[in-house]
Amino acid sequence: SGFNTQGGGTFAAEWDPDAAHIRTWFWPTGSAPADVTANKPEPHLWGVPYSYFSLATKVCSAQHFKNMRLVFDLTFCGDLGNALWGS
Repeated sequence: SGFNTQGGGTFAAEWDPDAAHIRTWFWPTGSAPADVTANKPEPHLWGVPYSYFSLATKVCSAQHFKNMRLVFDLTFCGDLGNALWGS
């Protein structure tokens, strides 16, 4: 409920095999950088990421991340969707 109470926000993720990392960022609603809202992302300008995962071969096998899928769960059947689950 904290996420919704604060009005949501924007998440961004960067998977860069050349730089050997995965990084993520989060900005509360209305505070995403201008390059993000302009659909011209420049991750090097975003400051310290929310999370950082090294893909360096000494830390993470190249076979660990393959055949990946990104799944978005946009659960619309909550209170805003006039929930009828219990009916």
